[in-house]
Amino acid sequence: MNGVNIDRIKGVLRSDEGLSLKPYRCPTGHRTIGYGWNLDARKLPNFIDFHLAQHGRITEEMAEWLLDRAVLDATEGAKSILGEAWSRLSEERREVLVQMVFQLGKASVSKFTTMLECIRSGEYRRAAEAMRQSLWHKQTPARCERLARVMETGRYDRAAV
Repeated sequence: MNGVNIDRIKGVLRSDEGLSLKPYRCPTGHRTIGYGWNLDARKLPNFIDFHLAQHGRITEEMAEWLLDRAVLDATEGAKSILGEAWSRLSEERREVLVQMVFQLGKASVSKFTTMLECIRSGEYRRAAEAMRQSLWHKQTPARCERLARVMETGRYDRAAV
C-alpha cells in the first residue's frame, strides 16, 4: 500500500511505542493510549471513546484499529509533505518518513526543512545529519538514530526490525 510495508511499520511502532490500554502521559506530557495515539491531538472514534468511558480501558483490538488508522494517516501525511519526490524514494526511506509523521505529526515533520530539501535532492547522508541535529534527536535519540541510519543507507539493520 502506498509503496510502504505496512506490517513492518506497525511492527516497529509496536516496539517503539509499547501498548497501553489505559490513558497515560507520554514523555512530552500528552495524554496517550494504545500504541502512541495522542488523545490531545486526535479524538478517539465514538465507539472507542464510549468503551473507554464505560470500562476505563480499551481492548487490544481497539488499539490495533487505532494503529491501523494512525499508520494510514501518517502515510498520507508523509506523501503529501514530499509530493512528487515520494515516488523517487525507496520503500525503506518512505517508511522513515511515515514513522516520523506517526511520532511527531505532519506539521512538525514539515518543519524539518533542511532534511526535506536534502531528501528531495537525493542527498540522503545530509538528510540523516539534519535528523541528528534536531530536537527530536535529543528527545528520542535511539529511535532517531535508527531512522537516520535507514535514511542514510536506504535499508534497515536486521536487528532494528
